[in-house]
Amino acid sequence: MGRTYALGKHIFFDKLKGEISYGDNVVNIGGREAAILTILINHKNQVVNKFDINEEVWNEVCVSDASLTKAVSNLRKSLMLFDGLNCEIKTIPKEGYMLVIDSDLVPQHQPVTEVVRSDNKLFNQLMDVVASIFNHKRYQGASSKLLMIICLILALIASIEAITAIWLLTNNFD
Repeated sequence: MGRTYALGKHIFFDKLKGEISYGDNVVNIGGREAAILTILINHKNQVVNKFDINEEVWNEVCVSDASLTKAVSNLRKSLMLFDGLNCEIKTIPKEGYMLVIDSDLVPQHQPVTEVVRSDNKLFNQLMDVVASIFNHKRYQGASSKLLMIICLILALIASIEAITAIWLLTNNFD
């Protein structure tokens, strides 16, 4: 997953900084609240069991249900400070919590700015396509699996090119 998530139009959650922002308006949330929000984002539109949240947020420290309830309450208060949210934390009685979203929370990645260059024109064109895909707003949340597949395809093309060059060199000198 990414570091920054869109929670609504121009509303972002940075899980490393533990802050929710809308332009210049920044609200810092506690580490536990940030961890809970990250868990809920990772399991959006799914019920997350209270025990699982406790286990992940507080590790082996034994805390009461009130600690989790208070942390979720604080998180909700922080989220209510922003208009235009596409999400809401629902309590599922006797089970846990669920982040209900209107649209996908897309990880916001830094755009790909530097691309590896080669002497091969086809390789460079493919890398330009890959860079434009990952710089495009629609694909900024693309998974690392997709990126890995694209890299493997480019590596395969480069290998084929190298084999072809070697074959041409060896056949030209016979």
